[in-house]
Amino acid sequence: MDQPTHLSHTALQGSGSGASLPHDQSEHLRPGRGTAPALAARHHSQCWTVVATGDKAAGADVIRAQAQRAGADISEVDGSHVIMISQPQAVTDVIVTAATATAGSRR
Repeated sequence: MDQPTHLSHTALQGSGSGASLPHDQSEHLRPGRGTAPALAARHHSQCWTVVATGDKAAGADVIRAQAQRAGADISEVDGSHVIMISQPQAVTDVIVTAATATAGSRR
């Protein structure tokens, strides 16, 4: 079966991180390229993140680093990967904060 021509071999196979994106998107996501992903709108949007400090599935350090890179307001909560189940009120509080902060803003 022929491979789609718009996908690079690297994108089809993944970059070792489990990602499989079209080449034109994955090129922007590689570390050390010097610019933020062209497809990301985070420099225009506020964002909030709840970091589960005991997350061993995704890794609290990985989630924290991504949130810092995005410029997110970070709330760290004791709990595991499924923090919305173990700490629903903490997650709800962050959602309410985000909703209140962005109420009336246009996207």
